[in-house]
Amino acid sequence: MSLTFTDDQYQAMAVASIREYKQFPFDITDVDITTKYPLAIPLITQNIKDSLSINKSVSHMSQGTRSVNYKNNIVIIDDAIKLLIGRPYVRVFGGTTWDGSTQNQ
Repeated sequence: MSLTFTDDQYQAMAVASIREYKQFPFDITDVDITTKYPLAIPLITQNIKDSLSINKSVSHMSQGTRSVNYKNNIVIIDDAIKLLIGRPYVRVFGGTTWDGSTQNQ
């Protein structure tokens, strides 16, 4: 059984991947992400398509003298995409802020 997704669904997956990687707060909308990272969305979408097309149960295949090894790790947000979207935000839970006030979360 093959999964098929629409372009909108792939874009939603890409936006969700960016949201998860960047650790955005809940008030950042999908529109904010697509506006801020328009170059990263198609790259992530392609990585998602590539990861879905790989048979993950096969790590090595040989036929006669030909042999193929497959990568075991599938990366959706690779180094090229990290350059485009930057580092993740750091979430701080409790403690004090830079000005010494107490932060409640």
